[in-house]
Amino acid sequence: KVERDRLQSILQKFEAQQRRQKYVEEQPVLDLAEALREEQREAMAERALELREQRKREAEEKRRMQEEAEERRRQAEEAERQRQRLRQEEERRRKEREAEEAERHRREKEEQELERLRKEKKESEKKRAEERRLAEEREKERRREIEERRRREE
Repeated sequence: KVERDRLQSILQKFEAQQRRQKYVEEQPVLDLAEALREEQREAMAERALELREQRKREAEEKRRMQEEAEERRRQAEEAERQRQRLRQEEERRRKEREAEEAERHRREKEEQELERLRKEKKESEKKRAEERRLAEEREKERRREIEERRRREE
């Protein structure tokens, strides 16, 4: 029994020593595996950070491009509004010129009509003056004839 206890004790020590030796032998592998896992976690965390930063940059670039596109659209709309205003202004000026031309033409026609009426009036006055002169001459002639008849009768 003592021998068995002694052997048991030796066996326990041997097993403990085996476990320590195995632990010592396996520890570098375990440490390496743990270090590799830690490196892998760090690499994954680093990659995740890179991906987040990349997504952030891409989102920022997309936002910037959208802002630029919006600015180009806004500028194009403003340019179109400006072109429209210029067209409207040109149309207004054209109509104004046409109205001025029509007014000038109307005034010319009116002036021509007034001139025609003045000439007609002048001609009419000349005609009336001529008619009065002729009437006066006829009246003088009639009076002379009456006067002559009266003299003959006397």
